[in-house]
Amino acid sequence: MISTGIGPPVRLAQSVASGPLLGRWGTVASPDALIDVLAHPDRALSLPSLRGESSLRALERVRERAEAERGSPWAQPLATQYARYFQDGDRTVYEGGVFARQERLTRAVLMAAATESDEWLTEAADGIVLVCEQSSWCWPAHEEFCRSRGTVLPDPAVPCLDLGAGGVAAQLAWADHMLGERLDERFPGLRDRLRAEVRWRVLEPFTRRRDWHWLGLDGRVHNWCPWICGNVLVAALRLAEPGAERALQVALAIEGVDRHLAALPGDGSVDEGYEYRWNGAYPVEGLERWWRTARLDREAGSVTIEDSWTFTDAGPPSEVRFLLAGQVRQEAPGRVMVRPPGGGRAAVLSWDPERAVGTLAERELDDPVLVAVWGERLTRLRLELPGTASGSVLVRMEVRP
Repeated sequence: MISTGIGPPVRLAQSVASGPLLGRWGTVASPDALIDVLAHPDRALSLPSLRGESSLRALERVRERAEAERGSPWAQPLATQYARYFQDGDRTVYEGGVFARQERLTRAVLMAAATESDEWLTEAADGIVLVCEQSSWCWPAHEEFCRSRGTVLPDPAVPCLDLGAGGVAAQLAWADHMLGERLDERFPGLRDRLRAEVRWRVLEPFTRRRDWHWLGLDGRVHNWCPWICGNVLVAALRLAEPGAERALQVALAIEGVDRHLAALPGDGSVDEGYEYRWNGAYPVEGLERWWRTARLDREAGSVTIEDSWTFTDAGPPSEVRFLLAGQVRQEAPGRVMVRPPGGGRAAVLSWDPERAVGTLAERELDDPVLVAVWGERLTRLRLELPGTASGSVLVRMEVRP
């Protein structure tokens, strides 16, 4: 493999306080130490063999889908689709094409690895090249340069590192790991192209810029951080050339995950991450534990959501909030009906009015993009409970014919 090094020399990041990972590993995880510790890229990742009857049986549904799409045109995300996010707020059309392309590539790689078929290897190579030719791996809603420049299309010369870009880098790393030597034999030069794209779009921006908002260096921990850093770690281990630059990439990825882990509360985080929970749900001091449980009853056509919490002391009065879209009407104490924008079946939310007092607050929307999605207004349902050391409230949602 040829070196794909470009740009000025890499600079070390400023040191930060240690979390659980760096607190345990110490200087072993420093860039200088990692130069000698890291395994060679050919041995850095591990994956069980996909060859054999048991693997083929496990991949049966993947094979069926892959065979059905092989020979058909690949999804082609368009400039007009990318621009729509900045024009009317629609990101799903463009991203749908991007996701379809990446999912097809994953299936092709799996089938090529499991069967050693040249046809599947060709399918995988086509997908890899299409991804490398894509103007940007960043999703439109995360593109930070368009709005400041007044443009609606990404600039390939200024790559933006987000969840999408990190995910593509890791996907290409795993593809290279599974098919590397066969790609060299059948498509010489493809792996060099792959490495150059990952370096330019992901690894270089990751080490050169330390002002990405999701890094959390300003103290505001962001849930993107472990996802992007984890994907950068995979890409650096497999695709970067051995040496100081690769060691720095790995060290900074570990540092990012470590910083996120250090900031998490003892009871973990909701799906959208630490920041969503503490900024949006329960911004109160003394909260020791909070737990939300959602249960779906398909036969009854209902969902129950129970929140329970514990404070370190008596605890202040608590609130549980729900954001509702559509026509909202309080039918009785402890009962609210919501009819979605544009019509459709209504949902009824109910709770024990003796346990929680419910109030509604409306906010009119004046942004046409938001109105197109949510309707003319949003309504916040506030369930207020008295201050206790521990408490809980259960909300039941049923669909009305």
